[in-house]
Amino acid sequence: MYTDKPASLESEDCFQRYEFSKRIASIVAKPSIDKSLIIGLYGRWGEGKTTVMNFIQKELPKETITVNFNPWLFSDEQHLLKSFFTSISDSLGASDKTKKEKIGELLSDYGGAIGSVTQFVGFNTDGLEKLGNKLKSTSTEELKKRIDELIIQSGKSIVVFVDDIDRLDITEVQYVFKLVKLVGDFPRTCYILSFDDEMVSAALSPKYGGDSKSAGYNFLEKIIQIPLKIPKASKKALSKYTLDLLNKVLDDSSIDLNQIESNEFLEVFNNAFLPIMDNPRLGIRFANSLSFSLPLLNGEVNISNLMILEGVKIFYPGLYDFIRSNGQLFLERTDRDQSEFNNKKQKQDEIKKEISQATVMYDEKKQKVIIRMLEQLFPQLKSIYSNSGYADDIYVIWIKEKRICSTKYFDRYFSYSVQEGDIPDNYFENLVRDFEDDSIHKIVAKLNNTIERYSAFDLIQKLRMQEGIFNEKQSYNLSLALVELGHTLPKDQDLYFSSTYTHSAILITRLIGIQSKKNQLVLLLKVFSMSKSLDYSMVIHHWLMIQEGKYPVNRIFSEKEKLKIKDLLISIFKDEMTDENFFTLLSDGNLWRILSWWINSLQYKKTLKVFWDKHLKKKDNPIFALKLLKVFTPTITMTSSADYIPRTYKSGFFQLNFDAIKDVVDAKLLNDNLLKLEEFNITEINPSEVSSQDPINDETLISVFRWFIVTQ
Repeated sequence: MYTDKPASLESEDCFQRYEFSKRIASIVAKPSIDKSLIIGLYGRWGEGKTTVMNFIQKELPKETITVNFNPWLFSDEQHLLKSFFTSISDSLGASDKTKKEKIGELLSDYGGAIGSVTQFVGFNTDGLEKLGNKLKSTSTEELKKRIDELIIQSGKSIVVFVDDIDRLDITEVQYVFKLVKLVGDFPRTCYILSFDDEMVSAALSPKYGGDSKSAGYNFLEKIIQIPLKIPKASKKALSKYTLDLLNKVLDDSSIDLNQIESNEFLEVFNNAFLPIMDNPRLGIRFANSLSFSLPLLNGEVNISNLMILEGVKIFYPGLYDFIRSNGQLFLERTDRDQSEFNNKKQKQDEIKKEISQATVMYDEKKQKVIIRMLEQLFPQLKSIYSNSGYADDIYVIWIKEKRICSTKYFDRYFSYSVQEGDIPDNYFENLVRDFEDDSIHKIVAKLNNTIERYSAFDLIQKLRMQEGIFNEKQSYNLSLALVELGHTLPKDQDLYFSSTYTHSAILITRLIGIQSKKNQLVLLLKVFSMSKSLDYSMVIHHWLMIQEGKYPVNRIFSEKEKLKIKDLLISIFKDEMTDENFFTLLSDGNLWRILSWWINSLQYKKTLKVFWDKHLKKKDNPIFALKLLKVFTPTITMTSSADYIPRTYKSGFFQLNFDAIKDVVDAKLLNDNLLKLEEFNITEINPSEVSSQDPINDETLISVFRWFIVTQ
């Protein structure tokens, strides 16, 4: 953290104030013999008034007596007067005890005379009676004259620095200027008063002429002989000063922004932050805010986005609070709204209106700058302000880059922590690093541990988001580890309308694609051989073939290799199946695919015919025949609007289904077996009379199948 400690050495001058201070020192070092000088050093909060006062003191001759008086430490007029005279007395008699006592007594009497107090600088009076006796023998003017003589005899100049006046309340500000007006005319003495002139003039106005600031300024003109404004820090100097601080914060956390990240931040810094930065203290606050948040979020968020957001907190605090409390406005995607155009536009207008209300206090030019900054943090806003949108894969990239515009990461920027249930990115990065050298057994154990600590959904989602970062060794090991546990993952549709189970299978296909050409088939065959679930292997194969068809240019396997893969899966099915598990070993869809491969396999098709003969040739196995017919009947999953419970059932039977089953088995032989189901009134039903969405019962299904047998 950076303290707001004022600079005191010329080498610490970042804003070209030293020459300015040096000039003031040259003026106050040679004051008039018989008159005092009062300089007003005007500057707003954080502009460097105390730094300039430190520089002035550095440039004063050594013999100059300096008095540093801070009125902020004293609560009332009596304490203020006492402290003021004590400070001068101590400084004038610092090397001579006798002189200190003499000056102290004179100042005590003088202070008593003008302030009606009974105790100053450690000298007790015996109440007002004793003070009255002193004032009878010595007038106030005489006391002042004696003090003036002692100061002149000392041969030294006195410079009294009065700081932090603008930190006082209204009454205390009035005390200070009353004090300066009454006793500010010692010879060889210069007063340098540092304060925010706008705040002080407002505080003086009620006391000296009315409620307007002009009355306060008029009073200041009567006291301040040389009014000086703190030199304005150049934007170039403020930029360098702030960026140096921010770079130091990044260095302390061993963070090195890439060129794109640097450019993103600098664009916002130069356009949105720097124009309203008018003092170094804002740069310090910005660096300190980042210094606090960065260690908590390093590795967990996008650093460029974090730096911009911390800047918003400092330079646009109201906007920061608005963003934090209204995340849905900034994260909502309106470019893909499927509702009618008017409703879509209405939603966009509502978002635009709310953002406009949050920025209404800024002028039009600044509002445009703010909108550009918000579009950089939340690109989805461009669909509202620029009528443009982004493809789905860009949203995935934003998640990978841990950007604030991702719903996955938004809250993390404001909570300064990883939300409960989320996998910390630092934890994840260590996990991925271990994929390279750990055994498959260890990787499986670590994946299971991660699922127990967080969730399978988060793990697979995070692995999918980062699938492009894996090297060949990591992807090889992860594929074999995933196939060990993939079949145990949830099958609920919770990840982009597909299940965690399915996405783990898709991930394996992507990891296989990372391998060198010679290793791709080897790895896939090993994955299928190690798989503990043939159904899971079939899902992997399904998505691999989709990938092959979707991106023919990047096709991995030759037609010959594809046949080899299918034969391996057929072989595994043959080895695992029995009469009892034939219909349960695989889902209906996967069994359909296996059977269609099997009947066309030069190596295995005879064995399938033997199996059909065993179960259908005698025409007395209607239950087996019905189960086989259902394998080729579409499976539908629908969610009822009444209870929102998903239900799975068979629905419809059409030409496609009939063609598929007759390619695998003798359809007439299957029909002969089905006719043995005496409990059904089997007729012939045209498939056009059957719904493709509603459930189909066994009797109707058989009747539709028979219609195909009779008509074709």
